[in-house]
Amino acid sequence: MAKNYIKVGNGTAYANDKKGNDKAPDFGGPITIVDKDGSERELRLSIWNAAADKDYKFSVQVQKVEETEDAPF
Repeated sequence: MAKNYIKVGNGTAYANDKKGNDKAPDFGGPITIVDKDGSERELRLSIWNAAADKDYKFSVQVQKVEETEDAPF
């Protein structure tokens, strides 16, 4: 059975300054998903280069963006 792919959003990825943290993603950026009702959701995309012995090039993680109130000072 054939699959149809329907665009539901877009985003960008930028090189990440890992600041000495080897576990930090190599790339990251925002993505926006447009739901069927037209509402938009903002997500965060993190991308790591895969190790040379893997059969894939990248590992990807998508995080939900949640707004939090700043703590009062």
